[in-house]
Amino acid sequence: MEKIVDKTARSLDLVKKRREQGRLDFTWYRRNSPIPAMVGEHEDDWKDVFTEEIPKLMASNAELKVLICYLPRGRRNLREDFWNS
Repeated sequence: MEKIVDKTARSLDLVKKRREQGRLDFTWYRRNSPIPAMVGEHEDDWKDVFTEEIPKLMASNAELKVLICYLPRGRRNLREDFWNS
């Protein structure tokens, strides 16, 4: 997945900074800009997405926020799993 996202960012002429500020998995900037153009979180486990990953993304002032996560096999509705746990 990282290769796909990196290739997309490069095609948009963005510069990647990994583990920026120790919080987000990926941060991309337009050249010579102090404000992130895009930030991203990539998680294998969906359980902490609503309590940890989404708040981290929302705290960023980036123009685009990207979350990539995976549901467990056989699960189709992350929101119902979260609210019913």
